[in-house]
Amino acid sequence: MAGHGPDEKVFEKASDENNKVFNEPLHTGNASIAFMFETCYMMKLTDYSCKEENMDTTYVHDTYSRLKKNFDPSKK
Repeated sequence: MAGHGPDEKVFEKASDENNKVFNEPLHTGNASIAFMFETCYMMKLTDYSCKEENMDTTYVHDTYSRLKKNFDPSKK
């Protein structure tokens, strides 16, 4: 159960309904790769990754605190 998600620039671009990202293919670059996998097994952090000296304790705050709230429950 490790948190993950887009950074601020990716989030804003994907949240813009007028952006071409929704209407046209997007080239991500020649030296990049994106992948996703599914598993029926429970994912677990290793003991090594849970040691305090290995943790990035500012990642969640630094990454997600700047995201703007775009959801408006009055719009359907």
